[in-house]
Amino acid sequence: TFGDFVRLPLGQTETIGQMKPIDFVPGRVYRVTARVRANAAGSLNGVKMALGVSTFRNGVAVQTAIKKDLASPFLLPAAGVKEYVCYFSTDPTKLQAPELTVGATAASQAVHLTGSSTATKAFFFIEQNTDGLSNGQLDVTLLEVKDVTEALEAAQLVRTQMESRFQAANASIATLQTTDYRDWE
Repeated sequence: TFGDFVRLPLGQTETIGQMKPIDFVPGRVYRVTARVRANAAGSLNGVKMALGVSTFRNGVAVQTAIKKDLASPFLLPAAGVKEYVCYFSTDPTKLQAPELTVGATAASQAVHLTGSSTATKAFFFIEQNTDGLSNGQLDVTLLEVKDVTEALEAAQLVRTQMESRFQAANASIATLQTTDYRDWE
């Protein structure tokens, strides 16, 4: 079931986000998850939506409305409940990690915050009808922000260890394949 939700106004570009900005640490990776459904397609193409962020330092905007369009091409009521994930960071290397690419390429679900290296606060949001070419209506049941930096680093360590073991196993197999066993008799 979809559960409790907020219905955004029909036909308007509308943004909904956290009650207040959260602490933001440059170099960390933030996973933003949104669970939505299109309640109405409107008279145009459905709902175009984006996940985004604005960053701040000492109450002054550092970067504003940095967004990633996610409902491609448009979200329609027949699509049912959809969950979208996007990663945000000032560190482009971390955003390219294979561990972040579940069912998509890193570029399709990541936003490099190039101008936010001095930011200390962030306001993450969902935007409905983000491109002006749609005028549908979203129901939003989840907007979740998690700092996944430690989990990402742990997964990278496991991957590195597994790659090392795999390479060692391959070397052993190669040795066995090139050994002339006729001399063992």
